[in-house]
Formats: sequence, C-alpha cells, structure tokens
Amino acid sequence: MKKVILLGFMGSGKSTLGRRIHAATGIQFVDLDTWIEEWQGRSIREIFAKEGEMAFREMEHQALHQLQSQLSGDWLLACGGGTPCFGGNMDLLNSIGTTIYLKVSPKELARRIFPGKEHRPLIANYEQDELEEFIRDLLGKREAYYERAHLILNENEVGSWFKEFLEK
Repeated sequence: MKKVILLGFMGSGKSTLGRRIHAATGIQFVDLDTWIEEWQGRSIREIFAKEGEMAFREMEHQALHQLQSQLSGDWLLACGGGTPCFGGNMDLLNSIGTTIYLKVSPKELARRIFPGKEHRPLIANYEQDELEEFIRDLLGKREAYYERAHLILNENEVGSWFKEFLEK
C-alpha cells in the first residue's frame, strides 16, 4: 500500500507533483492547506490574519490526525511548508507514511513563489530582493525537520523519481 507524504518549503512543488501523480495514477491526493481551508470555511491567509500562525499550526496538527483516520488505501498528501516543524508533526508524518522532502535551492524557490506571494501569508510583504534572504533564513530553521524524511529528492531528481513511482 502506498502512503506518500510530500514535504518541503513553499514553492518546492509538493502540490504540483501530487496533482501529476493523481492524474497519472488515480491515487487519492490531498493538499493539506486546501483541506484545512475547506474544513475551516476560510483561507489560510484569513486564519493567519485573524488568529495567528500558532492557531493555524494547531489546526494543521488536528487536520493531520483527522486525515490519518479518514484516508484509506493508496494516497498521497502534500503538506504545507511549515507542517513538519510544529507540534511533533514530523514524527507523526514519518509514522503514517513514506515522507519525501523535495529539496530546492533558495534562489529557485524565490523565483517560483514571488509571482504569487500575495497568496502566501509568510511572504506577502516581501519584495523580490528580500525574498531569497528570507527563504534562506527560514529554510535554515526548517531543514532539520525536512531532512528527517525517509527520502530526500533534489530538484533535479524529482523527474526520475516520478517515472519510477509510476512504474511500480
């Protein structure tokens, strides 16, 4: 049975890869942020603005427990960038499925996420020249969690892993 959990910084390609795998295989795909928005009836941005990041992180932790009991068969979960870093979530994620860290350079992450930054509460107020430095700093704090994943894929390894995954 395949239970795959995609981890990494915002913009690393977790949701994109999850949708591609779902389209190619039909495996159930859940984007954690989208699931939380549907469960709460409001956007992540609204939750951050009205209740703060720590309230969101508690919701995120609760959502993981709910999903763990609701998902069955083969499934794929794309977590938010901070999900593994709070509330013992990395241990939980490693216990319920195969965790995969999509490792992407800060420069490439900045290039990917700047155009849609207004939809990402943590970076909405950063200018292009500040963004890469912010990413480098935050990634430095989060990487110890990400690197506890069962598998680490650099940005140039994702394509070959995807192909192997489809062949299994």
